[in-house]
Amino acid sequence: MIALLNQGGHLEAEEQAHALLEAFPLSGKAWQILGHALHAQGKPAIHALERAVSLLPDDSEAHYNLGLALAREDRFEEAVASYQQALVLNPWFPNAHCYLGATWRKLGRFEEALESFRAALAIDPTHDGAPQRLQEALTRVGRLVEAEELCRRTLSFKPDYAEVRQLLSNTLAYMSKYADVVMESDRAFEAPSVHPAIWEQRLYCFSYHPDLSAEEIYNEFVRWGSQFPEPQVDFRAHDRNPKRRLRIGYVSPDFRRHTSRFYFWPLLQYHDRNSVELFAYSNVEHEVAWTSLFREQFEHWRDIRKLDDEVVAEMVRADGIDILVDLCGHMEGERLGMFALKPAPIQAFWLGSAWTTGLKAMDYVFFDPHVAPEGTPDQRDHRPSS
Repeated sequence: MIALLNQGGHLEAEEQAHALLEAFPLSGKAWQILGHALHAQGKPAIHALERAVSLLPDDSEAHYNLGLALAREDRFEEAVASYQQALVLNPWFPNAHCYLGATWRKLGRFEEALESFRAALAIDPTHDGAPQRLQEALTRVGRLVEAEELCRRTLSFKPDYAEVRQLLSNTLAYMSKYADVVMESDRAFEAPSVHPAIWEQRLYCFSYHPDLSAEEIYNEFVRWGSQFPEPQVDFRAHDRNPKRRLRIGYVSPDFRRHTSRFYFWPLLQYHDRNSVELFAYSNVEHEVAWTSLFREQFEHWRDIRKLDDEVVAEMVRADGIDILVDLCGHMEGERLGMFALKPAPIQAFWLGSAWTTGLKAMDYVFFDPHVAPEGTPDQRDHRPSS
């Protein structure tokens, strides 16, 4: 079963664990493997892992796995306790330090997060994950010099660490050291495969680069969008009754206390409800008081945070959305992969960090001369595409 887990055979490991537990219901290891397999498949795993911990109270791995499952369900305080117990049993457990730090960050406790990430790196300087998380936390609290030093130190151990190479590019951009931003990002793209997060960070940095032309920036977005195949769509069955209300869907991770709310709050508030029916596709990570206020502006609220792009696209189709509007672009929490599937007959983009997404599946983009000065590709070509 452990071999199956290591090979990605999670469903088969789950089935074998169930079979083993029928014969040995007090096998803590079998409960632990079952919980691990369930968690890897996105299934509820807390019960199995709590059972494992009760049977294996001195097993640091069991406490760590329970922490992962609790954190995924946003039970962060409980997750912290599980990670801490794992570290009591095994202080030299870098993954437990790293994910404890990630959970501290979710709770907004950045000093504790920094301490945990540093502990993980002290044990394993080339840890897969801790450098990125530490850099992001340092950037969040404005310690950019430390963030740059961290990236360069990590790359001295592992020069082909593409994610950290791109984070160095990001840090230099935040510090307005633009001379090497493109070079470091290009080096990150020398990796055999490029993680989607690297693309997002590259586009964000390039959007504000003072030495790149509008054409160069635009071409990078188009290059990103070219990864997606032309969507196969058929809207012949879409309801075209002109007397019904128009169904408009808005997709955003920022239905919360975010600066972009100053832009789209009035838009939502002043819709003519006799003419339009509003749908929210919320990718908000942590709901706050502002989220409740936004929820009141919509007749339909869909929480898409933990759903795959294909599932969300099917939801949009089932809702019969006429116009689907992206309010994020390439910022954190974007769901452009869902837009690439073209679930709505008309798709539009507004806000974000640029005047384009690079997606062929976008039909319109809303911008003004300040966002996209005259002469930028979308304006010059007079194309409605985003």
